[in-house]
Amino acid sequence: MPTVTLMQAAGHPAADIVQITVQPMGVVLTGLAGGPLRFTCTNVQATIQAATEATITYTGPVGGHTETLAVSSVQS
Repeated sequence: MPTVTLMQAAGHPAADIVQITVQPMGVVLTGLAGGPLRFTCTNVQATIQAATEATITYTGPVGGHTETLAVSSVQS
């Protein structure tokens, strides 16, 4: 399972996130877990390796808003 590490912690953990889309590829992370700094996913690492930003969409008790954070690394 790849781990996506952000440059700064997301505002909330995976339980409050509807979707994370990594850029510039526009790939939506699947099987999301963890957070708020490191998230694991079930995507094939080669499809997300070059990620430079993550657009995070929140839901539930934290409201439906988004934030974009820089990606530090993508590791297996």
